[in-house]
Amino acid sequence: MGGRGLAISGIVLGSIGTLLTMLLVVGIFLAAIESATQQATQLTARDATAPVPEYPDVIGGGFSGSGFHFRWEHRQFFCASLHQFDDAVPSEMIVFPSDPGADIFEVSIYDRVYQLHDVQIMTFDERAMEGIDPLIYDGEADIRYGELVYIMTRDGPLTAHVIDAGTDEPHMRYARLSEDFSLSGTSGSAVVSGVTGRVVGVMLVSAETYDNETLAGFELLELPRSVLSAP
Repeated sequence: MGGRGLAISGIVLGSIGTLLTMLLVVGIFLAAIESATQQATQLTARDATAPVPEYPDVIGGGFSGSGFHFRWEHRQFFCASLHQFDDAVPSEMIVFPSDPGADIFEVSIYDRVYQLHDVQIMTFDERAMEGIDPLIYDGEADIRYGELVYIMTRDGPLTAHVIDAGTDEPHMRYARLSEDFSLSGTSGSAVVSGVTGRVVGVMLVSAETYDNETLAGFELLELPRSVLSAP
């Protein structure tokens, strides 16, 4: 009997076809899950329940960059951008208290314990910040499209709503400001959830650098728990 070669070829081609079909089905299934998850995220924005936070104006030594201190469980840290300090750790941060009668003071920065794409997390002299409530970070930032966030600028909190800007930067989110406002010099400022009242991001991109629209870009504050045990 003949045709052995054709039979083997048929088996091989059939196996390859079956494998490709399975891979295609898996790909379609995963794409459907991702699409459904993204749509659910866009459609389930939560109502704002947190009040507008109060926080002093904090800038870097030499009047460059902004920053803020926050508490995560039992520890406190300072946060600032990297680019406004040329990727270096600032030696100090200058605090302008909300009370106009209070004195401006300096806070010594010790060391960087973690960095994200353009954000650095640092230890500092906590005694200098006594009497000023830190912003709170819970380690489980949940940012949904359509939700309200507060951008803590030097001129007070700005309100904005998170949008899908269609970028390929998973570490970034964008929010549309409720009104036109210059965000120049606000890199390093805190972005606080209007739902939880807790820190969820760090301002990095001003509206002027994004098609001249009223958009603000911020990096998600996503920290590993190892930061809590950092020296």
